[in-house]
Formats: sequence, C-alpha cells, structure tokens
Amino acid sequence: MVPELFRISHFPLFVSKLEEGDIIDWINIKSQPAVDNPLLKNHKIQLQPTSFPAGTKESSNLVTDPTYQTWCKQEACPFGTVPIHRTTKEDLVMAKTLSHHIFNNISSTNDFAPNNHKVFVRLNETRGIRSSGLYGMTSVYKPSVAPDQSTAGTIWVGRGLGDQTNLLMAGWMISHSINGDDLPRLFVYWTVDGGHIGCFNLLCHGFVQVDRKFAPKRTRFEPLSTVGGKTYEVKFAIHQDPVTANWWLTMTDWNITVGYWPKEILPHLRAGAGEVGWGGLTMATGKDSPPMGSGQYPDGTTNHAAYFRNLHYLRAWNKPLVPSDKYPVFEFIESTGCYGLQNDKGTRQGYWGYSFLYGGPGGSC
Repeated sequence: MVPELFRISHFPLFVSKLEEGDIIDWINIKSQPAVDNPLLKNHKIQLQPTSFPAGTKESSNLVTDPTYQTWCKQEACPFGTVPIHRTTKEDLVMAKTLSHHIFNNISSTNDFAPNNHKVFVRLNETRGIRSSGLYGMTSVYKPSVAPDQSTAGTIWVGRGLGDQTNLLMAGWMISHSINGDDLPRLFVYWTVDGGHIGCFNLLCHGFVQVDRKFAPKRTRFEPLSTVGGKTYEVKFAIHQDPVTANWWLTMTDWNITVGYWPKEILPHLRAGAGEVGWGGLTMATGKDSPPMGSGQYPDGTTNHAAYFRNLHYLRAWNKPLVPSDKYPVFEFIESTGCYGLQNDKGTRQGYWGYSFLYGGPGGSC
C-alpha cells in the first residue's frame, strides 16, 4: 500500500519562520507524519542504526564542519522534535509531477519524460548475493539551472521490476520546483511501485526523520566547489540496518543520521538490494536539459568536472567492498552530446579509491 502525498496537519510544538519566508513546524519525533502510514501502525521509531559501515566514525556530533550549512543554526532545534517544512498545495502538485520524472530517469525506459538524462556507475546483484547499501564522496557544485530544470548528484539502491520496483535515492539537488531556489540542497526520494507514486523528501508518509538539524530540502551545502578552484564534497551513504532491516541515510564520515525508510514499506528491499548506483541526473519540462555536475565535461582534471570517489558497496553486516573485476560495475552515459563519464576503474590509490568524473553542460540533447 502506497501513501498519498499529504499536507502537514500535525500540531507543531514549535514554529519558526526562515529568512526566505518558509515556515518550519517542529513536530514530536514520535508523532511525525511518517508514522501515519497504515503500514507503520505498530512501528517503533528507531533513533540510531544498530551499526554503521565499517571504517566510519560512529558519531553524529559533527556541528562545526563548514561544508554543511544547516538552516536551523539560529533556531532552537528543540530536543525530541524533528523539523517538517510547511507544505503548500503547489509544492505537492509539482513534487508529484517530478516524482514521475525522476523514476523514469533512473529506470531503463524514458518515455514519460524524454528530456530527462542520466550518467551513472551501477553494480548489480551478483550470483544471488544482494547488497546492503553503498556510500561515496561527491563534489558539490552550483551550475546555472533554469526554473523548469533540476539537476542532482545522487546515490541509490533498488530492487524489483516494473510496478514492483522499490527504489531509494539521496544526494544533492538543485531544483526551483522542489526547493524554491537555485541552491544545492539535500534531497531524498523513494518509490515502492515503479514510480506511479513517488515521494520527494517528507512530502508523503514514509521517510522517518530523526536528526533535528539536518533535513531533506532545507539542508543546503556551503561552501561550494568552483571549476578550476577549490573543491568541496559530501559523503552520502544508504545502508540497511542488519538487525531492524530499516534503510538508513547517513552523511559524512561522522555518520550524521538524517533518517531512514522503514522496512514495512519496502517489501522488495527487506532482504537487500538488487542494484546500487552513483551518478548524475537531470530533469527538464522544457526543450533544453540543464547542466550536470559542475557543468563541465570530464577532462581528467578533478576540479573541472564533478566526481564521485572512494566508492564502496556493502555486503552482509555493512561490510564495505570496492568494485573490482570480480564484481564489475556497469557504466551508462545518456546523451553523450551533453554529458560524459570518465571512470578510472580503481587505478587511483589512497584518497581517491575507486572514482569517476561525470557531467556536462546540457542543452539540446
């Protein structure tokens, strides 16, 4: 059963108004809208994963890292609450439209939205062995995006075919339609029925928010990378809790636990993912496609095009593994006239690990 998009109706314990005019409702974490999903009637909120991917710091106390500009720095951020962005009817209509677009973008067919494009590196289920998630570092840029366009750097996990597809995504996105501005912000997306109904951020009952400072849509990334200049990056991870089977979204090596997708709403992901992937997505309702990544084609220079580095996929109990010849990745580049991909296939060592450059200027693709 898939929940419908909703308008916030829960009584907030605290309300704040941001400088740009947006209203944030601070809701008791145990009664947040996500738990109104009928499938979560008996669900108990999980405040922290029981374990994290090996090699990361098991703490979410990062408060001074300059790469992450959280919008509640001047707010009380009350304990025991989570921030829910006040939703308008226009927000819901646009989000529902783009939900169709983003799924058709990442799936094998693109008939619904022919002006959507993707560049990605994907690893599929091998010999019946499923993945419990993935992570990677990606550079964050602010290319120029028109009001009818969206661009993103993202990771995802999925399993199933057609109407039975379960898909979870997260990353940074620039989208006037979703975010209301041209800034790169944290986003999450999920669908359980092949994209017929898909959900951005907290716009429907499903994604459970647990962090009171970092939230989908309202967390923006600053400072930003510049072409030929300094590069700023963020680590995203989606990983399945080995005990509860919930799917967690964490950020940075300090494991900022943004929230999770409960296992109850993901029937085809309960036993693990059939594919994981890293890459760039673009969406447009007009004739031209937006820039992807930094807006530059990959040219071998890591501060020209956007990149993903230190890629790992996860096996049982969140054991991280690097893509290799034994478990190779599949590369996909759509619209080579607008975008490109350069995969080093693990030839870089140390800091870079398994990495690739991606992106391009967009245009008439």
